[in-house]
Amino acid sequence: MNLFSPRYLVTAVVMAAALTSAITARAVVIVNDTWLDGTRTDPAAPAYSENGVDLDLDGNLESVWYRGGIGTFDPAAAGGPLRLDLSGGPSTSQSTITTYFTPEATPVTLGVGETIKVTWTFAATGISSNSSQAMRVAIVNSPGANRLTSDLSPVSDTYTGYASFINLTSGNLQAAAPFELRERVSPGSSGSLQSSASVWTAIGNGATAGNAGFTSGLTYTYTFEATHTPANELAIVTRLTGPGLDGDGVAEVNLTDPTPNGGSFTFDTFSVRFGSPATTANIIDTSLFRVEVVPEPASYVMLGLGGILAIGLARRRKAG
Repeated sequence: MNLFSPRYLVTAVVMAAALTSAITARAVVIVNDTWLDGTRTDPAAPAYSENGVDLDLDGNLESVWYRGGIGTFDPAAAGGPLRLDLSGGPSTSQSTITTYFTPEATPVTLGVGETIKVTWTFAATGISSNSSQAMRVAIVNSPGANRLTSDLSPVSDTYTGYASFINLTSGNLQAAAPFELRERVSPGSSGSLQSSASVWTAIGNGATAGNAGFTSGLTYTYTFEATHTPANELAIVTRLTGPGLDGDGVAEVNLTDPTPNGGSFTFDTFSVRFGSPATTANIIDTSLFRVEVVPEPASYVMLGLGGILAIGLARRRKAG
């Protein structure tokens, strides 16, 4: 049997494609919510999250959400969107929306080769023109003792993790760093989650001042991906996509953190802070929130198959 004959090379390619699909399908979805049931309040504490099991059989994998500060916050209807309406509150007051995507006892702790991917899809209306980094998206691990149980903003605590400081503005982007990735300065010390910029330090920026900003009513998708590398580093990609954003529709930071924040590969909390309507928008509609864990990136396995195919092709060329 000639394993490098055209017949077997074609078979290997087909098998590789099938394996790629199989590995992609192995992603474990923890939360996938579009608010089909028209509520944001379940599962309530101490469960916090359905954690991959549709317990109420409504077609979504849910996690409970909390609002702090001004505004109203509920699904606009069954099927969403989950609407934060700041238009009736003081124009200078802030608001936060927070969810815990796992129960407290079982956070996502990445093993070597594992990836967490968080997806948040939203549209904003009544967007202001401003130069602030006033929309701050945090993906962190929260100490369990101070988890929220009712509508409040997260309290000061020893969080570990990362945040995107974003210039949510109409017209052109105005902040010096409009899409900035940050990590906690002193993760062992207690500090506010998002309200104080001083507890975060910048490690990368993925958009340019003067390029196109946001358009009212259009849909944007924010993703955060973090992979635990074999070198015990954290490979991070944060991305914000939407029509015309930053000139080409994509703002992105792609880097490897050699010292993961606080030495932790653990995450359980997603929270967004909106500085005020005057520095963000009047209404923010969330149409999807999704958290998934990929046990092993397909590229790790495909590297071996790719090497086999490359050797086979090289041998055929040499023989011919």
